[in-house]
Amino acid sequence: MNNHSESAGEHTNEAVPQTERRGENAKRDRKIQKESDEHARRRRDSVAAEKTGGGRDAASLPPQVATAGTLAPAVRHSTSVELQTLEVRLLKLHRMQQREQQLEALCCALRQRGWRVRDGVQYGVDLLLYRSCGIKTTGQGIDLHQRHAPFLLLLLDPSVTWRSVSGASRLASSVGKDLLLAAPLLPPAATPSASAATSNAGLKEASATESALVGEARLAFRILRIRRFAPLLEK
Repeated sequence: MNNHSESAGEHTNEAVPQTERRGENAKRDRKIQKESDEHARRRRDSVAAEKTGGGRDAASLPPQVATAGTLAPAVRHSTSVELQTLEVRLLKLHRMQQREQQLEALCCALRQRGWRVRDGVQYGVDLLLYRSCGIKTTGQGIDLHQRHAPFLLLLLDPSVTWRSVSGASRLASSVGKDLLLAAPLLPPAATPSASAATSNAGLKEASATESALVGEARLAFRILRIRRFAPLLEK
């Protein structure tokens, strides 16, 4: 009889902590739900204030309403984030346009300085190069996708990494090309004379400087030619 009473007492003692834990969990869940609802309500109020702020004149409202509706911290924070995002997008667009102009100028300069056309499937990788240059046709009206060159061009800028340079070198070697690394000179170098520009025919060797006109500005590049050594296997 005593054993039964002791076991019943133990079950009762165990049930009390479990009930207390359930109550604590329920309180915690209600607290979390309340905080979530409060956060959602504040978010809706800030969005509504942002939408109605442009349609109503803040000057016609009382100072307290104008301050609460137009200068809320959430609205100011969202506006600053939007401005920062817009600045980043404009900076990326400017860099993209600048890179396209540099590529186009460099391609034109290389053609003028002896970029010879070659036939063959091994030079078909120029399709990627011509797409990046943004030039559709040549002066003779021939589609550039049907023209090939013995060089693979890589414009060096802050977005280029060592891995991309290594991959371009392997690609150029696999298709029988020389890799040309072109770095724009900042500030632009002085404009060379016409006699000096026309005295040399063909491409210069390593550490050469090429110039090309883009509108009224003159861009200068330093070009490094890389030849990858691939020994022939003995039979």
